[in-house]
Amino acid sequence: MRALRTILLNVPPLLADLIRRAASVRLQQSDVSLTIALEIADDRGIAERLQTAAPDLVIVGQVDAEHLPPGLAPVPVPVLALSTDMTRLLGPKPDDVAELTPASLAAALLAIAQTRDPTS
Repeated sequence: MRALRTILLNVPPLLADLIRRAASVRLQQSDVSLTIALEIADDRGIAERLQTAAPDLVIVGQVDAEHLPPGLAPVPVPVLALSTDMTRLLGPKPDDVAELTPASLAAALLAIAQTRDPTS
């Protein structure tokens, strides 16, 4: 089973639970396990913490697409973000915008998992 190491940054508890439960179940059906490696509740020291955790993905809660937290720009992994009104899923590419549903979240996670090197 391919693992998708994920960091949650400023993700509200209800959404973190949705990610764990709904998306995890859907991913397991595709032989992908979602591992929440770290939950970060503030933006201080993000770059160092991300480097230490070595994630495959970062999910950022409630941001404006053009105003990701400082420290994320140099991160060489995909970033998914939630719109400020929590109705849209943004990323990982700049033009990727979808309605935020368990199905769209799972599809985005699965697409990212399929592009990651399974040996890394």
